[in-house]
Amino acid sequence: MPGAGTVESPTPEQTSPRESVRYDVWKTARDSRVCALCRPLHGRVYRLDAVVDGRAPRPPLDANCRCLIIPISWI
Repeated sequence: MPGAGTVESPTPEQTSPRESVRYDVWKTARDSRVCALCRPLHGRVYRLDAVVDGRAPRPPLDANCRCLIIPISWI
């Protein structure tokens, strides 16, 4: 039994499937060279599995694309 004030990490059996989902955010350079395809995507959040299987966009969208998808959290 843990002592007062200690926190135990959940065991794999206690972890729900939702807790293993990773989310990523689309980031542009936010300058005048960002293309019309990428501009509206800045700040959009996607599940990583949607990006990997093609249900969400993935950079590069054009030959000069400078966009990134950045991991934001594991929940």
